[in-house]
Amino acid sequence: MIASREFPEQAYRGCLGLIRLKDKFGEDRLRLAGERALNYRNFRYHAVKNILEKGLDRQGNDRLVNPTTTAVKHENIRGASYYEQKEEKSTPPPSLLNTLKQTFQAVVVEPLLKEGSRL
Repeated sequence: MIASREFPEQAYRGCLGLIRLKDKFGEDRLRLAGERALNYRNFRYHAVKNILEKGLDRQGNDRLVNPTTTAVKHENIRGASYYEQKEEKSTPPPSLLNTLKQTFQAVVVEPLLKEGSRL
């Protein structure tokens, strides 16, 4: 909790609140609620308090989402392999490059050269 804040002093009240929850709910329940909150990566005071008040700590952690479960197979789901493909930079064909160079030369470079020769 302290490490999640930019300044540690900002987390002191939340930590004190968690310590007070031990007096109300007991050390064992607070430990279980803390484990559950950490599994959800939500370890703020209100999250732990809600877990304790709703009795979610007594349900155990078997109902938590298991990150090792496989994803649902469906034709619209791309999967990890789709994103592992490296994008190749597309280069225009040489004829287009030559056309662009000639146009740039005629429209930009030559007028600047003519204007520079007048100065």
